[in-house]
Amino acid sequence: MVTLGSVNGGVGRSPLATALSSGMQRLGRPVVALDLDPQNALYHHFGLRHTLPGIGRTSLQNQRWGQILQPGFAGCQVITFGETDIRQQEDLQRWLKQQQGWLAQHLSALGLSEQHTVIIDTPAGNNPYMHQALNVADVVLVIAQADAASLGTLEQMEQLLAPHLERELPPRCHFVINQLDETSGFSLDMVEVFKKRLGENLLEVVHRDSAISEALAFGSDPLDSEAMSMACDDIHELCRLLTNA
Repeated sequence: MVTLGSVNGGVGRSPLATALSSGMQRLGRPVVALDLDPQNALYHHFGLRHTLPGIGRTSLQNQRWGQILQPGFAGCQVITFGETDIRQQEDLQRWLKQQQGWLAQHLSALGLSEQHTVIIDTPAGNNPYMHQALNVADVVLVIAQADAASLGTLEQMEQLLAPHLERELPPRCHFVINQLDETSGFSLDMVEVFKKRLGENLLEVVHRDSAISEALAFGSDPLDSEAMSMACDDIHELCRLLTNA
């Protein structure tokens, strides 16, 4: 289980989760991409219909998730959050606070093999969805950008992770700088600050690439392009690191 999280929004978690799902699948690891964010972004990145049922309503109806698995890129599978209204979201959050094993139970019911990798996209901040994902995570990827806003949230994220790192088998936690602009001297300087602050916990830097953003905007596989880019290389390397983690 790989959980993607961050304290602040706008760092590109959902696009990265989509690209990683394609990349891991291409390495021969069967992948299920799971959207735990009520913003319901993954359906768009994977080019799926927004009317498809997702975990929000399915869970409230006490139904299993196996019936809502959808085909994704390169042969992976996708479980969207689905469209929900404010009341449904509030009901689900109350349920998640009371049932700490909610996510683990639903994933277990899918009957996935040991070879499967579940990539979980979570909402930004301290919320029940994040903690449900952290409860089942083998690996946590904290997604940041090379800016002061992300740097300022590192301590908050470390505090959020702390209780989960105390369990008997804690997840391995790494940081990823996403969407780095190589033309910005300030961003490059911020990467050096992150490296000094995080050391070996900084797993990878993923460069910004307009081609990847455009592909995801139109629901196309960002790794399908024949013209490999620095960002594609970064994503493939991150996938290899996760496979060996």
